[in-house]
Amino acid sequence: MLTRLQTLSIREATTADANAIAHVEIQTWQTAYQGFLSKQQIDHFNLSDETALLFQLLQDTQSVCHVAELNHSMIGFSLSSPCHDFDKTQNQTGEIKAMYVLPDYWFQGYGSTLIYTALSSLRKRGFREVVLWTLKNNEGAQQFYQKHRFLADGMSKLHAQHAMPAIRLSRVLLTNH
Repeated sequence: MLTRLQTLSIREATTADANAIAHVEIQTWQTAYQGFLSKQQIDHFNLSDETALLFQLLQDTQSVCHVAELNHSMIGFSLSSPCHDFDKTQNQTGEIKAMYVLPDYWFQGYGSTLIYTALSSLRKRGFREVVLWTLKNNEGAQQFYQKHRFLADGMSKLHAQHAMPAIRLSRVLLTNH
């Protein structure tokens, strides 16, 4: 039996990737948030709206988006930028704004590769700390981030798009992961 060797590559995204990134985001949300969000909220996602939003974000010189491709097909992405939370110093704290991997590729190390890439990028840009927000009831995501040294720091808010409770996780950026 022959198996196809799978080649993972990570690269910085361009505006030409906006549609593929939006597809990954929507497909991941539809799977990951069943049971957290109503069917109406999940069905609310629109590929053209998300593509337009991501196109704008990819033009922002303060944001960096990395995409993971397996055999030239996008399977995930991470988006990082300076943190704009009121209690953080913008030039010292970075934020992972989004990180998604298609469900078929969960638990295979691709998310870890993406988060290490995002952390390395933030570190190279001079940030000393990194934060991210996740839905409060998304225990799977919290466990993943805890595995990568993120801890809840006591901050919470309502998720802007869905008015659901979200918590902030943070970690110090060291010279290695």
